[in-house]
Amino acid sequence: MSNNYTRNLFLGDFNAKHPALGHDTTNRNGNALAEIANTHGLILLNDDTPTYYSNQGTPGVLDLALCSQLLSPSLFNFSVLQELSSDHLPFLINSISPLSTSTPGPYKLANTKNYNHTDWKAYTDALSLPPDPPLQNTADIDALVETLTLTIRTALDNNTPDPKPPPTHTHCTLPGHILAHIRNKNRLRKDYQRTRNPATKRLINRLTNDIKRLIQNHSAQRWEHACNQINDNTPPQIRWKIFKRLTGNAKKTPYPTLVSGNTFARTDPEKANLFNLTMDNIQRDLADPNFNPHTKALIDRVVALNNNALSPLPQIPPEPPPNNLTTPFTPLEVYQALKLRKNTSPGTDGIPFKALKLGPPPSSTP
Repeated sequence: MSNNYTRNLFLGDFNAKHPALGHDTTNRNGNALAEIANTHGLILLNDDTPTYYSNQGTPGVLDLALCSQLLSPSLFNFSVLQELSSDHLPFLINSISPLSTSTPGPYKLANTKNYNHTDWKAYTDALSLPPDPPLQNTADIDALVETLTLTIRTALDNNTPDPKPPPTHTHCTLPGHILAHIRNKNRLRKDYQRTRNPATKRLINRLTNDIKRLIQNHSAQRWEHACNQINDNTPPQIRWKIFKRLTGNAKKTPYPTLVSGNTFARTDPEKANLFNLTMDNIQRDLADPNFNPHTKALIDRVVALNNNALSPLPQIPPEPPPNNLTTPFTPLEVYQALKLRKNTSPGTDGIPFKALKLGPPPSSTP
């Protein structure tokens, strides 16, 4: 991402699972996306509405919308559209004038630590809360909430190891006839997601079994071919090279050197910087004299034709705050709330529900 542009919007199917993204599990893409979002201060616009349904009907949030902090005040009302053309559902985000600050703000992603590896006994022993101060007004309540959140997060971070970098895997390329079977199966799977036709389901099951058999035969043939290449005169280095290639541990083929004018980019950081510079040149300001004049003329013509469509939308007044924030509650209600299912996703503070259940009990328990 370029540091010269502070209003960015990222949309797509990231196939990322992370507690900060509304999942109970974590995968490699989720860890990477959460780390990038924290590094660049990105905002997650999604709510808890699923955007994907598997063949078994299991919902998930895989299609995400993220934006930079300066752009977030003009984006609001995230909603998922119930279209049936695919197993992925489209979503809609409304926007208003960037000068408006009256819309409810979205929330940031939590940190990237995996709380499945937390030392919960050490966390419970380290968590010590100060005595409850007298609460006279809403400011005292807000201050107490901040103190409680900071205390819990500190105990969590101190007893949760930092995530390890994900391992890299090199997968062999399957032959074309197997890939054709896989593409055909995926096409049928999307049709079944829409029609729920039992005949289509039987075809999918048959293709799945055929693909498994073809992959097993292909793997056996690769091993047989490799073993035929090895004999008593084969050097140990060649034997290990063949073994690593078969087991998927061979080194990844590096990308070729990129050339831009008199600049050569050989390492990954150099290639990333060259890509960043290229994007900066592409997204150059229209007022820049070096901007492509033909592109500028085309954009000016489109803007003139759609001048009314580009006018600022009317500002929407903020919703009134709920009137039940000052309703008293008892320690029994807190105790019952803490007995909810353990897989509840973290809130905007990123604290997992298990951390609340293992914390000190309410001031009086039933």
